[in-house]
Amino acid sequence: MNSNLDPPVVLSKSVTANYTCRTGANGLFADPSSCSIYHWCVLGVLHSTHTCNPGLHFSASASGCVWPKDAECEYISEF
Repeated sequence: MNSNLDPPVVLSKSVTANYTCRTGANGLFADPSSCSIYHWCVLGVLHSTHTCNPGLHFSASASGCVWPKDAECEYISEF
């Protein structure tokens, strides 16, 4: 059973981005400029870029989108 304290189902939409994967990198990687964007690299090649649903941040340790308090993101936007 899913309580209101559990993170929502992790859904994201694919977006375009200017991101370069490290040589040989495999996995999901946080975007350096946004807490809600992450990239999927396969053998060092960018496979896709995704945006978390509104209100969620990407967490590398969870391999998906979570509540901001549970994410490792330290990016502070300048408004």
